[in-house]
Amino acid sequence: PKPDRSDVVALRPSVGRDRQHLERIVALVALGAIRPLEVTRYQLSEAVAAHKVSESRHFRGKLVFLVG
Repeated sequence: PKPDRSDVVALRPSVGRDRQHLERIVALVALGAIRPLEVTRYQLSEAVAAHKVSESRHFRGKLVFLVG
């Protein structure tokens, strides 16, 4: 998107998604060379606890709310 201001520059990096790169990532995970980030699931009723974890800034990974 083109910014409305002249002192702002918008950059859009080229992000390629192809089978070769995805297969390389799968191989690295299988070898244990890289580890996927942890995903912690919370019920929506546990939003306060999830927020406290998020605020602690010690959590690496994703916090996911289960709805329904």
